[in-house]
Amino acid sequence: MTNETDQNTQGSGRQRTIEDTEYVPLEDYSLARGLRWSWMNYRLMMIIPGIIIMIVSALIMFLGSIFTPRTIEFSINHDGSTWSVFFLYTPPPFDLKTIIFFIVSYYISVNVTLIFQNATLTGSIAVADGEPATLRRFLMPKNFKVMLGVTTWLCIALIVGGILFIIPGLIALYFMQFALPASLADENPTVKGSIKKSFALVKAHRWASFLTILTVVALIILGYLLFYVGIVVTGPLASLFLAYSYFSLTGRDIYSVPTEDTVPLNNDAN
Repeated sequence: MTNETDQNTQGSGRQRTIEDTEYVPLEDYSLARGLRWSWMNYRLMMIIPGIIIMIVSALIMFLGSIFTPRTIEFSINHDGSTWSVFFLYTPPPFDLKTIIFFIVSYYISVNVTLIFQNATLTGSIAVADGEPATLRRFLMPKNFKVMLGVTTWLCIALIVGGILFIIPGLIALYFMQFALPASLADENPTVKGSIKKSFALVKAHRWASFLTILTVVALIILGYLLFYVGIVVTGPLASLFLAYSYFSLTGRDIYSVPTEDTVPLNNDAN
C-alpha cells in the first residue's frame, strides 16, 4: 500500500507540498514548448477577468469626475501673425470628500485587481494540473491571504529596489517570480515557504528562470503597448506560461486540455 501511494505521489502534480525541492533537469524545460502549450490552452473566456478590472477602473474614473470635479480650459488665439495655445488644468479641491473618495477607490481598485489576477493564475495552474478550463476557475481566487502576503512582500522589494537605483528591484523580481505560483499550486502554502521555494527554484535553474521572467514581462509589456487593451489578452497568456514554467521546473506533470484522454506533457518528451 505504501509503495502504491509513493508512486501516485510521484506521478501526480496534486500531491506535492511546499517543502518539495525535487526539481527536474534543466534540459526538460523548453521555452518554445511552454509558449506553444500556453497558446494551445488559451481560451477566449480567459479575458473576462481583465475586462472586469478595466470596467471597474473606468467606473472609478467616471465617479471621480463626478465626486471630485476638476476643470480643464483649452483655447487657441490668433493675433494675425502667430498662433497661441493655452491649456489650464485645475485639480480637484484637496478636501475631506476628495481624500475619502481617493482612499475608497484605491482600496476597491487594488483588491479587484488582486482578486482577478489571483483567479487568472489559479485557473492557469488548474489547466496545467489537468483540470477543465472553465470560466468559474478563472473567476474564483484561491489562497487569497497567502497570495496577498506574497504580493505585499514583492511590492515592498520592488519599491525598495526602485529607490536603490532599480537594479536591486529587478533582482528581487527575478528571485521571487515563482512565489505566487507556489502559493497557489502547492498544498498548505505559507508566505515564507512560497518565497523560500521561489529562491531555491531560481538558484537551481538560473537560465530557465531568466527566460521565464523575461517572457512574462515581455508579454505584459506587449499588452500595454497594444493600446493598454492588449493586456487583457497577453495577461492570461503570461499566467499560463508562468504556470507551465513552475510545473516544468518542479517536475510536476503538465497536462494539455481539453482532450478527454489527457496525457502529461512531460511524458511526451521521454
